[in-house]
Amino acid sequence: MTKLNSTIHNSLEHLVYEIDMLGATARKLLLASPDLEASYEISENGYLRNNAATTTSISRPIYSRPRDINTDRIICNALLESFCIHARNIYDLLYRNKKYPDDMNAVDYLDSSAQWLKIRPTNDGLEEDIKRVSKEVAHLTKKRIGKTLDDKKWLFIKIANQIGSVLDVFNSHISTKTVKEVLRNPIDNLLNLR
Repeated sequence: MTKLNSTIHNSLEHLVYEIDMLGATARKLLLASPDLEASYEISENGYLRNNAATTTSISRPIYSRPRDINTDRIICNALLESFCIHARNIYDLLYRNKKYPDDMNAVDYLDSSAQWLKIRPTNDGLEEDIKRVSKEVAHLTKKRIGKTLDDKKWLFIKIANQIGSVLDVFNSHISTKTVKEVLRNPIDNLLNLR
């Protein structure tokens, strides 16, 4: 086994973990936000209430209508933050150039970087979502100030499906059969989110 193949083999469990966690946190967020199209706002007494506004998008509120505002809000926020970080990690693998020599990149799994750049799907707005992760989740920035509840919504199913679609293209061009097989189930689970 060459050094490159050894690196890929050893990194595979971490890539599978990132994909699995992206899907798992999205599923948990769905369970925490059963009122798919409801919009919530903070009432005068600090509780979240449904303002009866509906949308036609697949957006899901960050917060569910909590049974216990402190516990549910904390859990939903932790799930959302975890989802965002895993989404950014996978996005970086698929779209970013290596910042550091030990960073993994999609081209590490393929025969050539030119091949990936040629077949890689456009990021279709995904880049804006990832910028939000940096500005609103991963770093304390002024971009957090003045956000309405609608501004704070994350289209996490859309994000997960977009990432899953790009991973599907990526996986179809991996030349190592074993790697393809290991990634197939986690990618399918991500693509089957609804």
